[in-house]
Amino acid sequence: IAVHLPEQALLRRHDEPLERRLNAFAERAAQLGYEMDISSAGALQRSFNAVTNPDARRHLEQLAVKAMQTAKYFCAGMLDIAKYQHYALNAPLYTHFTSPIRRYADVLVHRQLDAVLTPVEGEVKFSMDRDSVAKVAQHCNIKKDMAKLAQEQSAHLYLCFLIADLTQRFGPVIRQARVVSVHDAAFDVVVPEFSIEKRVHIDQIPIDNHVYDEHNHTLQIYWSERDVISWLAENSDDEHLKKVKQTAEQHALKMEVASRSVNDESALFDDDGDDDEQIMVNRTSGSQGDKETSKQRLISLSKTQPKFEGLRTTAAGHRIQDIKELMSVPVIVTADLSKSPPVIKVYACNPYSKENVVKK
Repeated sequence: IAVHLPEQALLRRHDEPLERRLNAFAERAAQLGYEMDISSAGALQRSFNAVTNPDARRHLEQLAVKAMQTAKYFCAGMLDIAKYQHYALNAPLYTHFTSPIRRYADVLVHRQLDAVLTPVEGEVKFSMDRDSVAKVAQHCNIKKDMAKLAQEQSAHLYLCFLIADLTQRFGPVIRQARVVSVHDAAFDVVVPEFSIEKRVHIDQIPIDNHVYDEHNHTLQIYWSERDVISWLAENSDDEHLKKVKQTAEQHALKMEVASRSVNDESALFDDDGDDDEQIMVNRTSGSQGDKETSKQRLISLSKTQPKFEGLRTTAAGHRIQDIKELMSVPVIVTADLSKSPPVIKVYACNPYSKENVVKK
């Protein structure tokens, strides 16, 4: 269609990444011990293929995506041919037409293909002029961006409801996360279970001190013995955090009741007052014929012990956790539905809290 409709062909291009962003990506990769060839898209892909560590490759790909620009539809007659290339696909000329049922741009390309493949008296005729195709391309770009934004907001909303439901049913939601960036007073993590990237702020966890090593890109956290949820509820005016603490306490009581021996007479006839209904174990959900199938509910129900890395204790008794990129850290994920839109926040788990020490 670019040959037979040089002024009207609807194509798709992807500009090269900004040099500044690409160089920053290469520097980050080098800090992690990976040399990335950024001379071309093909060379970059070969560099990715050479990374054998799946976690490292996933992290590097996420960093690379942030350096990329967005692909756009365009009309061939509106741009110089030197700007036609599609960087990500390493192709000098590109368009797509495989999903006409969900992309109007593909419908238009189908029509152009039909015009090229079925010439009238040996002449290719297409009803739309260059300006009309350019307007359609611009409209498709706008609608595609809007659709992506709507998709992201919808996924965020449903994820918030899921996390709130898990919290209400099983207590605080704790998942393993991967550190993707370390800063002087925070670190960024990706939670694979929920496909989210969030920042963990040091001033929102109970610590005695912290030290950032800019040469090794390591954040040393000097933990106290306080539980994170309890500390947050006491040191914040956020009603959501207070409710999370209350829910955690209720589920702790549930676990205590469930763990009592049925032969313990005092446990059978223990009367704690008016809160019995709140702390009773939900026996119906565990009955036969009502088997839980939700993956995330099963994970929360299993109460898997969090796995901590980078822990050490000094001779002076300091409890330290060294936070480095690509290491695994357990985090508490909360969703505040009282906000509009709802807000997801992530907090680091304290490996030295009395609760975790006892569990160990």
